[in-house]
Amino acid sequence: MFASVRVVAKTATDGLASLGLTLSPVGLVESVTSPGGSVVRVVDVRDGRELRRVESAGRRGAAGVALTAEGLWEVVSPEVAVLRDPASLVERRRAAIGGAAWGLCGIDGLVVTSDRTNRLVLRDSGTFGEVRAVTVSGHWAEGQRLGALACVREDGRGQVWAVVVGSDWLVRVDLANGHVTGVASLARIRAEEPGAGGAVGGIAASGDPGELWVSGEFRHRFKVRLDGAGR
Repeated sequence: MFASVRVVAKTATDGLASLGLTLSPVGLVESVTSPGGSVVRVVDVRDGRELRRVESAGRRGAAGVALTAEGLWEVVSPEVAVLRDPASLVERRRAAIGGAAWGLCGIDGLVVTSDRTNRLVLRDSGTFGEVRAVTVSGHWAEGQRLGALACVREDGRGQVWAVVVGSDWLVRVDLANGHVTGVASLARIRAEEPGAGGAVGGIAASGDPGELWVSGEFRHRFKVRLDGAGR
């Protein structure tokens, strides 16, 4: 169940705190906190170059982003989510959240959201309306707060890696029942970047099995491989 973590790639950042991350066909999309508020931008996965950006009106800090078949969802306030075009980042429409949302990821026509408790809400990717919820149970993580999310598929089952807020720990949760199926520590990132004291922010499935992109209050974005998490 415990996964070893190794860094397989990294790209430089401009130092802005990143709290939302997802992979799109045009690059990594991240939500970052800038001096003027929150920004959503696309960066090149190879060298970290910024390709385009939009100011996220209505929010003073970054939050989660998720790619779905309908487009790119972004939380812009405790009450509102925005659907954007994944390539241009142009706003398409807005939806009421109906509950707190922080971390986001998309899978199987759903947006999975965290609210910094041990509860994950599965929402319709077209309307952002709540479909059902799962609560982490039967593990030390059941008493922890979950933040950034990355949706993955293991043995044909929808699962999500979640950052334990305020730590370098990740837990993998089965979306069918809330059971923890894997655990990993991102402490290896700090060995790659001596002096890094910031928090882990966004995580995203990389498109390669067993690998995630990780961002945060670091000088780099890291691509990590998780080996031996179990099933």
